Amino acid sequence: MTKQEKSKIENFDSKMTELFSDDERLDALLVLEKTNRGVAPKQLVFAGLSDVAAQTFCSVKAVLGARESERMFFDAYLSDRLRYANKLELLENWPQSDLELLQAGRDITFEQVEALQKSRYWTQPLPDESSEIFPIEIEIEDPDANYATRRDVFELFCAEKYHQFRWNFPYGRYVFLGIPDGITNNFVYEFKSGSKGRFRPERTTEATVQGDLYGYFFRKKMKRIHVYTSDDRRIASHNSPVDEANAVKYLKNFARVDSGEMPKLPSPGKCRSCDFKDSCPLYLSSARRPQTFPVVS
Repeated sequence: MTKQEKSKIENFDSKMTELFSDDERLDALLVLEKTNRGVAPKQLVFAGLSDVAAQTFCSVKAVLGARESERMFFDAYLSDRLRYANKLELLENWPQSDLELLQAGRDITFEQVEALQKSRYWTQPLPDESSEIFPIEIEIEDPDANYATRRDVFELFCAEKYHQFRWNFPYGRYVFLGIPDGITNNFVYEFKSGSKGRFRPERTTEATVQGDLYGYFFRKKMKRIHVYTSDDRRIASHNSPVDEANAVKYLKNFARVDSGEMPKLPSPGKCRSCDFKDSCPLYLSSARRPQTFPVVS
């Protein structure tokens, strides 16, 4: 690598660090991006495919979670566009205005991204399905460890290892971002974990939907899902064709709920444990909402 090339890359990285350290500017860029798309600032545009799959728990919670996380997904979208524009030598100089910044890499296609990534993965035989007791007992000493921490630990020890990469996909007014837990030439892989074996069916359903979504957008015919539950140490895998109709069903339902359509209430236990119950229009309009009565003196 020449000194000139090294200097150019270092300059790009420093500009990226500066940009993604400026929350105020990124907030303004998100609003400007929505304006350019003809979308109101408070309307949801950027979300994760994991949010769409989370509808298996509750559609309203999935949408509320997506709205809360939108800036994170917009940051990832913009970062990926800029980095791939640089890799593909489409970015000769750092954009001088916010409009130029948002235009950088806009025309990059999934085919171009996949072509860059394909040297790092290949066609692999789909492993056999299995259901067994995991040989290692995984203990997380911190009783207050959150779900994300526990998930990351279980994935580190239990998940199969495949190549991963992230990209974004337009769907209606939305831009959905996804990064499968694994991708090969012929299948996508999704790993889920949970603490209770009795919730395995729910986690399996969520993994199946997420696998269908990844297969639909990343254009793979097969999916492999892996589910681990810590109380019984059971880990099970399932292989099946990608169900594109199922993926589209969940995408359309996500859009309907985001537009205000109210689905059926989930089970009472899900509402009680939901982080969004105090702002959930479905819960607040239901009979499950705790009632307050004036004190009679």
